[in-house]
Amino acid sequence: VGRFGLTKKTSGLFGKIGCAYIYSVHINTYCFNIVSHQKDKAGGVLIRALEPQKGIDLILRNLKKSKRNFDITKLLNGPGKLCKALNINTKLNGYDVVSGKKIYVAYTPSIKKEEIISTPRINIPYAGIAKRWHYRFTIKGSKFLSK
Repeated sequence: VGRFGLTKKTSGLFGKIGCAYIYSVHINTYCFNIVSHQKDKAGGVLIRALEPQKGIDLILRNLKKSKRNFDITKLLNGPGKLCKALNINTKLNGYDVVSGKKIYVAYTPSIKKEEIISTPRINIPYAGIAKRWHYRFTIKGSKFLSK
C-alpha cells in the first residue's frame, strides 16, 4: 500500500480488521490476504501457503490433479495455487474470516508459540531492503511452504 496509497484496488486494506482482501494478479489468479493494520493505517497478511487438513478430493478436483499421484505438501504451496485449490476469488473480498462461514480461519491450539518462526520475505525483488525483513511466518520444519 505504501507504494500506491489508497486506490479502489487497495481500499480493502484500509477496512475492517479480520476481513478477506483478495486481488487479482493475473487473469483468474488471485492472492488472499487477511486485513490487519493499526488504526488509520492499512495492511494485510498474505496467505502464501497452507497445510490441508480436509477436503483433499475437492482441492485435487479444483487443481485438476489425479487422486493417485500427488504430493500433499505441494497442493497449497503458493498464493495463486492456494486460491485456485480453495476456489478463492474476488467474490469473497471483504468477508469476515474470523466469524465468517464462506471463508474462515480456524484456531489451532496445538501449535506452540515457539514453533512459529519468521524468515525473510520472498518473491519481491522490487522491495529493496524490505525484501530482507523477516515478515514471512511459518511453523518450524513445515514442509508446506511456498517456494
